[in-house]
Amino acid sequence: MLFDLNIDIIELICFNLNIESLTNFIKTSKFTSKCLMDTFFKEYCYMLYDSVFWNKALQRSKIYHSLVWKYELYKIEKFQKMVLEIEGRRWDNYQFYKFWIYND
Repeated sequence: MLFDLNIDIIELICFNLNIESLTNFIKTSKFTSKCLMDTFFKEYCYMLYDSVFWNKALQRSKIYHSLVWKYELYKIEKFQKMVLEIEGRRWDNYQFYKFWIYND
């Protein structure tokens, strides 16, 4: 059934999902996973976190970030889940900035 949908429509649907729903949606089929290109994930990343966040994130050492937007997003969201379990809330941009200064 997803094969009948235009890739643009699939991307539009995905832009309206939160990260957890997006991850689950991608897991539903290999077609969905393969049709969402890195450009989609870059736009999605900038939708979740502003350009200042990404400029600072990408200035960090290459060992701390991935060159593939999908993996960068998954890594940050995995970290956010860990923070949520420990602190009971997700980090905002400023908490990331402080962490990066300390960690770098």
